[in-house]
Amino acid sequence: MTDTRIDRRRFLWTTTVGLAVTAGVAACSRKESAVTVRQQTLSTPPPPGHTGLHHLALLLPDRDALAAIVDRLLEHDYPIDDAQDHGGSIAVYLHDPDGNGIELSYDLPRDRWFDAGGNPVVKAEPFDPRKLLAAKGA
Repeated sequence: MTDTRIDRRRFLWTTTVGLAVTAGVAACSRKESAVTVRQQTLSTPPPPGHTGLHHLALLLPDRDALAAIVDRLLEHDYPIDDAQDHGGSIAVYLHDPDGNGIELSYDLPRDRWFDAGGNPVVKAEPFDPRKLLAAKGA
């Protein structure tokens, strides 16, 4: 990803999302996953939606991991755009400092991905992301 505001990007990925800096000041990773942030100087920023990236999706291990990130986002007044129950996964959506979309999610157990008839449970039900904090550890 390219960011013209490297300090704000590093803050997002390290302080709020919780990734650790592993190579220099811009490469962050969590176990085998990695996000590399490069500083790029542009004479003028690209127009919205023209950075070449629709969104970055990070699959987290469980509800507690997502709740911990939501807690830090709220603690630092970082705006959360949306939160949705998709049936087989729970997702929270936000934007990075350059306007790139970010999806943070975790999958529900596979036995909850299908209804009694074997059909996939697919939905987009909005919810208040603070509900994740109330159930943290549950």
